[in-house]
Amino acid sequence: MTLPQLPLNNGLAIPAIGLGTWKADRDDVARAVFTAITVGYRHIDCAAIYNNEREVGEALQRALQQRLVQRQQLWITSKLWNNAHLPQHVQPAAERSIKELGLDYLDLFLIHWPVSFRQDIVFPKKPDQYLPPDENRLLDTWRAMEKLVRKGLVRAIGVSNFTKSRFLSCRLLPSLQHRPESARRSFSLPGDWHGEPASFQNQRKRNDLKRILPQQIYLLPRRSADSLIPLITGDA
Repeated sequence: MTLPQLPLNNGLAIPAIGLGTWKADRDDVARAVFTAITVGYRHIDCAAIYNNEREVGEALQRALQQRLVQRQQLWITSKLWNNAHLPQHVQPAAERSIKELGLDYLDLFLIHWPVSFRQDIVFPKKPDQYLPPDENRLLDTWRAMEKLVRKGLVRAIGVSNFTKSRFLSCRLLPSLQHRPESARRSFSLPGDWHGEPASFQNQRKRNDLKRILPQQIYLLPRRSADSLIPLITGDA
């Protein structure tokens, strides 16, 4: 299976279709990822909060050791969780994901959500468990992520689950050294939209997605809202 690729702003190319690992059980995800690689998937979408990166890494190492694929042929995405937005926490978080995945670097590292928690909080239950804006600016988080690129820990950086208005309110664009490579949104087909709906050039494109993709997919808008990358979640 040969998958199309889309160019990013920094000259890299991302596989247009990938396997998502959200809600994938630890007992199943290694098998799913390995099977996906054997049939041609090269883009694996991960996140620290999914709590299965070690198992994903086991599948990646198995595929590499069996020479089913070379590292440079894979595109591995991970995400910075909301309790690691302070600049001093960004690199340790990235390094943990890299270690769990058994890799030397990530191809894409995303700010998972545009909201910040205190470091010891995974899922807040009270207002004081969130970081107020005066204690953490996402622009500072972004600048810490830019350092990861310069150090060779990640190849590209981006944001996830940001609406356009939230992205603009963070004031990232005016002073960036590395422009965001992606702004990931999620929705279900068929069913209700989650977050800000992505647009389609025409109804045919939407019908095609409904026909070829399972219910839960992810879209990765690129330079316009009509450039979409579906990431399939679930077993290969």
